[in-house]
Amino acid sequence: MAKNIPLSAVRELQSELRLLQRELPLEVHERVDLASWSSMRIGGLGDLVIRCGSETVVAEVLSALGRIGVRYFVLGGGSNVVFDDRGLRIPLLTLGGDLARWEIDPDGVVAGASAKLTQVCRAVARAGFSGMEGLFGIPGTLGGAVAMNAGAYGVEIFDLLDRVEIVPAGGRPVTIPAAAIGHGYRSSELKQRGDVVTRVRLNLEPAEISRVMGKIREINLLRRKKLPSRPSAGSVFRNPPGDFAGRLLEAAGCKGLRVGGARITEVHANVIVADRGATSADVVELARTMRRRVHDRFGILLEPEVLFLDELGEPIDLGG
Repeated sequence: MAKNIPLSAVRELQSELRLLQRELPLEVHERVDLASWSSMRIGGLGDLVIRCGSETVVAEVLSALGRIGVRYFVLGGGSNVVFDDRGLRIPLLTLGGDLARWEIDPDGVVAGASAKLTQVCRAVARAGFSGMEGLFGIPGTLGGAVAMNAGAYGVEIFDLLDRVEIVPAGGRPVTIPAAAIGHGYRSSELKQRGDVVTRVRLNLEPAEISRVMGKIREINLLRRKKLPSRPSAGSVFRNPPGDFAGRLLEAAGCKGLRVGGARITEVHANVIVADRGATSADVVELARTMRRRVHDRFGILLEPEVLFLDELGEPIDLGG
């Protein structure tokens, strides 16, 4: 299965997963096309994809991986990750089943981490709640949004977050108040520690449905004007303090640059789109060019918002 995972560990993991499948909502897929799991639509074959349908399954799978000593990568909606052309040798963990559902109550919403962020935004708006409008149109899942503290148009998800249910590596499900979770611009300690977010609670404010839906339509129109229709992973780089990555990249002459099948869209200088035949190597090289141009022009080293993974599940260094 993997160059860096001993064959004995692979066989032990396969045996453990087969046992868990007999009793729990667990799907196991081998030799999976990773391009179908990423909004960039790029990537080779993943050796193993493990889809967990409940918190209990997540805990059991993480326990097995920990005992055997196998590294893994947790995938949300795949909207800010670019997989390697050579694929992925370590297991890929995803969520589904009960963890894709949500329930609206008088104070807001409780949602599984696998629920699509935009679908939840629309549902709470139609139920007469305000707060999530700025998040509408952000691709990916609610769990992924919490892990990276997603935000746009004046709101971050931690502004609304009340509590989070997580499964720490090798541990059991626990609930943590949002106030106890360190977070910042497009980051949280949940992501840094590798905890798996399984369920979240958002507190929202009652509002007139027509007003909230009107705001969502406005946000959706703005997004359509700014973002391309071709496959992409969204903003490549985070905004540096006091400035915008898109402005710096445009001033550095990045709009329209191309490497192979990857190009920077004319709509937004901080977005790479994948044309026919694009490879992860094309995208990585183009991202390196973008970063280098801004550094040469302004002395600012942009930090990636997109995660570029090599085949062993390690982040690819974009250089200085």
